[in-house]
Amino acid sequence: MSIPVLRTSQERATEFAGLRPRRCQSWVPGHRVHWVQGMRSNRSDQPGSYVACMITEISVDGWFTLVLDEGGESLRYWTHDIEKLRVLFGEDRVEINEHWSVIHQRHGGGSTNYISITQNPRPCVFEEPEGELHELLETHGGFSISGEEALRRIKAREASKEES
Repeated sequence: MSIPVLRTSQERATEFAGLRPRRCQSWVPGHRVHWVQGMRSNRSDQPGSYVACMITEISVDGWFTLVLDEGGESLRYWTHDIEKLRVLFGEDRVEINEHWSVIHQRHGGGSTNYISITQNPRPCVFEEPEGELHELLETHGGFSISGEEALRRIKAREASKEES
């Protein structure tokens, strides 16, 4: 059984026109969750752990407030995708892992929804990642490429060095 994907009218219009909507390409905290970030945030041999909390306020500017179950501390964070936060979590129970800058909510069957969070927001990056991998760490906060693509880039770089 497939689950319908909810899209805004702008996204549907863009899709209909044969264009793809611009999507943030940034991996810095508060933007996209890197698969390694999600995976390591759940491992017991990694620093940081999840703490139960509840979202109590979601603002339209990306800021939201959550309250830790233990101790009742109120924390304020930002995410670039406030609509995803609103749809996935609403004002509901979540868990926060401050070390990995993520909140998540577990669902039946072992699935988990993650959202990257920060207290120091940076603007979205819409340019497709290009260039040297070390440059992508600075411009996009990280990258995710296949091993085959990494080898291709290394060989191209070596060939470029030999030509000069």
